[in-house]
Amino acid sequence: MKHLRQYIRQILLEDAFGFAKEAGTLQRSGELQGEPNPGEPIDRPSRREIKDLFRKHADHQWLSSLVTVHWVSDEEDLEGLVGRGKDELSTMITLPGQQLQWGNYGSVGLWVQGHITLAANSMDDIHSGHQRDYVPAPSDHWSYRDNPTEEEYEQQKKSSGINKQPKVWQKYSQYANMSDNEKHRGIFKKNYLPKFPYILDEETWESPGTYPNEALVDNWTPKAIVLTDGDRVERYKEMLASEYESERDRTLTLGVFPIASRFNVPVIDGNFNPIWSPGE
Repeated sequence: MKHLRQYIRQILLEDAFGFAKEAGTLQRSGELQGEPNPGEPIDRPSRREIKDLFRKHADHQWLSSLVTVHWVSDEEDLEGLVGRGKDELSTMITLPGQQLQWGNYGSVGLWVQGHITLAANSMDDIHSGHQRDYVPAPSDHWSYRDNPTEEEYEQQKKSSGINKQPKVWQKYSQYANMSDNEKHRGIFKKNYLPKFPYILDEETWESPGTYPNEALVDNWTPKAIVLTDGDRVERYKEMLASEYESERDRTLTLGVFPIASRFNVPVIDGNFNPIWSPGE
């Protein structure tokens, strides 16, 4: 069944070869921007086109099996996400069954389930920026030239939510004239696939290196709050196991527990072991 699915996807060009070939054709026609100058973001129409290419060529069934977590260094940063499932969220990706690790991005995470609109093997291949880049500019300083206007921002909030965008891109025009045959697919797989930045399917997945894998997730729902600081996890477990009810009640007013209550989700550790669940 797995091989049949891969064959069907190849026929439909739903893979890295199909992505690169279509992207190259669009670049040659001028419908999609070529590789931008260093330090310059790509134009907005091209950002939307990149996500559209991903939508067409990704294996969304496989992507839906991945674990996506938005990590923060301070749990208070999660409070602003309550009720904002329509706003696209930057997350780090883990294969199912693997331990959740946070690296240098915070030991508190929000595990979410939603629709992956773009995924890459390095966050530098998306470079979507921060939340502050998607709100109206506080001044007319040149550094805010890419921020939305008040009107654009309000329109996004009323419709599909705040959508994040990739701001870096590569050159694909050299693949525009490649024929979809075994020879050209073999050349592509040997010479380019190892450098292909996006995670479309199992074949294009790479284990995280210096920088974590990243996915933009839209229309998400919260699954759990994740704690990966072992000392903190043990301390909370001891406090929640106290023989004194007042101590247990006091614990639930601290740290992540009030936020988990607002999300109505459990608190787990990096191995998906429960620490606390709503109603306990």
